[in-house]
Amino acid sequence: MSQTREPTRYGRIRRPDDAWLAKAPAEPILEPELPIIDTHHHLWERPDHRYLLHELLADLRTGHNVVATVFLECRAMYRASGPAEMRPLARPSSSRASRR
Repeated sequence: MSQTREPTRYGRIRRPDDAWLAKAPAEPILEPELPIIDTHHHLWERPDHRYLLHELLADLRTGHNVVATVFLECRAMYRASGPAEMRPLARPSSSRASRR
């Protein structure tokens, strides 16, 4: 990517550049029957972009045989109040929203 962008306060999290991604040629799926476990994904809703369950599902439906994924929290949707050690636990409303 030729553009230089400032990272967010959490590091290298940047909004996807859809125009740049659209320039890439489609890649063939080499082994569509091969079971894949996606070892790392996040769900988040930020002021400049979001990635929730329906975006993840769209990415998973591209022809690869993804049979499982592993969710990692990413400082998103923390509770705004309560004991500091409990704030990273997802709010029940965020969990329900991600299932829609």
